[in-house]
Amino acid sequence: TGLTSGGTYRWRVMTMCDASGVNNSGFTSQIVFSTTSCNLTLSTSATNVTCNGNSDGAIDLSVSGGSGSYSYAWSNGATGEDLTSLSAGTYSVTVTDNTCGNTATTSVTITEPSALVASITAVGSSTACSGSTVTLSISSGSAAGNTYQWSDANGTISGATSSTYSASSSGTYSVTITTPAGCTATSSGLAVNIVTVSVPSGLSTSNIELTKATMNWGAVSNAHHYDVRMRVQGTSTWSIALNNLTGTSIIKTGLSSSTTYEWAIRSACSADSSSVSAWSATQSFTTLTPCTAPLNPVTTGIGISSATLDWDAVSGAWGYIVSYKQTSPSSSGWVNDTVTTNSYSLTGLTSGGTYRWRVMTMCDSAGTNNSGYSGTVVFSTPSGNRIASEDTSLGINLNIYPNPTRGIFNISFISDVVDNFEITIVDAFGKRVLYQEKKDFIGEYIQKIDFSKGTRGIYMVQIKTRKSFISKRLVLQ
Repeated sequence: TGLTSGGTYRWRVMTMCDASGVNNSGFTSQIVFSTTSCNLTLSTSATNVTCNGNSDGAIDLSVSGGSGSYSYAWSNGATGEDLTSLSAGTYSVTVTDNTCGNTATTSVTITEPSALVASITAVGSSTACSGSTVTLSISSGSAAGNTYQWSDANGTISGATSSTYSASSSGTYSVTITTPAGCTATSSGLAVNIVTVSVPSGLSTSNIELTKATMNWGAVSNAHHYDVRMRVQGTSTWSIALNNLTGTSIIKTGLSSSTTYEWAIRSACSADSSSVSAWSATQSFTTLTPCTAPLNPVTTGIGISSATLDWDAVSGAWGYIVSYKQTSPSSSGWVNDTVTTNSYSLTGLTSGGTYRWRVMTMCDSAGTNNSGYSGTVVFSTPSGNRIASEDTSLGINLNIYPNPTRGIFNISFISDVVDNFEITIVDAFGKRVLYQEKKDFIGEYIQKIDFSKGTRGIYMVQIKTRKSFISKRLVLQ
């Protein structure tokens, strides 16, 4: 014992035949031996992981300077000399010399390349019109030496092995990238929409007037614009083209009145006409016929403060606009009023005044189709000095206005002689609802009466003097 590690020794032996050593033999021949070396030396060779996430790394361990009999304790629990099928990470080992009992430790790091990420994008929009394509390009994972394979829902696309791909049909597309080391990555799918626009629906024509109309339709998904064509019904040529329309309506002006037009519409996918729908079914409309002015305007029932304006009814008329003004003894501006009958009652006129009036026809309530005015009619109210009597036996002119009335009306007359007057209003059943007396009265009588709360119907206004009686009908609407 106590020999030097790695030392070389020689030995021999002789026999002692007594304890005192007086009878010893000669030495044997010499034997040479060397003690074992216990200076352990460890060396390693690493094979890194080829692709991110794989487990194909390896460590080759070499031991020298020891006895040749060793035990191995790896950090991952392995007990062999070398390791295989490793993922990226750091691995350590302790080697024990079974003869010498000494140990040595080392560690090795196995690396892996960065993760290969494949992604794609559409150059421009991922939506294109029928007849066009969407270009797909690799946005991540493109590198020298890499290879590419494009796929759709049906699998790999034959011949699609470049870094871009032009898709001509709707679907979801992806690409698989392979590096020179054999690493692969597949992108997420990107949806491509190749659009074929449909024919517009929901067609209608509104706001039809004498020379214009509004054409309406429903919006079409993915339509860039719309084209409308028009023609006079019965002709063979589409004489009017309204192109590149946005929105869902168009007002066409400059049309002819009393004319039937037909129109059709198509939708376009792009700014040009390379991808368009079929034309819609034909829609038709007729522009309005111009209103005709009323004929035979005449003034009747002229009193000191009222008059009735009449004219011939116009077929198809919705109503009429009456325009009137006073010209003497003072002048006023035109006053306009709308009525739905061919008669109009003027009240509150000036005694002895001169008036002008005219009337036009309204063929719709919006006033978009009105006639011109009729000829102007001139009339004058009587002066208050002496009024021709409607009832010569009474010698007065009884005026009730407005009549019909919605509640408030006026009673007026002029007496040229002194007399006693009884003014009575009775309802349709003969019941007296108003009574007044005027004794020894001469001159102009004007009375404003409010029947707003009265029962709607027919009333009689009666005036009685010493010798005469007059009665007129009043309509409370």
